[in-house]
Amino acid sequence: MIIATGSVDINEATKLAQDASDSADDLAEKMKNTVATMNGKTTFSTSTPFDDGKEHNEGDMWTVINNDVASAMYIYTSGEWKIKKWDQEALSVKQLSALTADLGHVTPE
Repeated sequence: MIIATGSVDINEATKLAQDASDSADDLAEKMKNTVATMNGKTTFSTSTPFDDGKEHNEGDMWTVINNDVASAMYIYTSGEWKIKKWDQEALSVKQLSALTADLGHVTPE
């Protein structure tokens, strides 16, 4: 929220108005690509967590999804969104491929 006190010249007032408009446009675009459950417990968005105007509680989940692929998950903890990290035991995959690999020292037999 922008509150102007005292006097501002027309150029400064124009810049403040443009900044507010840009901020509103950015939020509108993010909200267009955000879906939340009725209780706000689970949110799906193409953006990382942002102030969506909802009250969030401990344990709420925010999943970033683009092109039907979940790329990140955040859990609301201690008043902020923290990224959820996964280890190999938490993942259940039949085949895993990578573009790069650090194989360390490999010796042929």
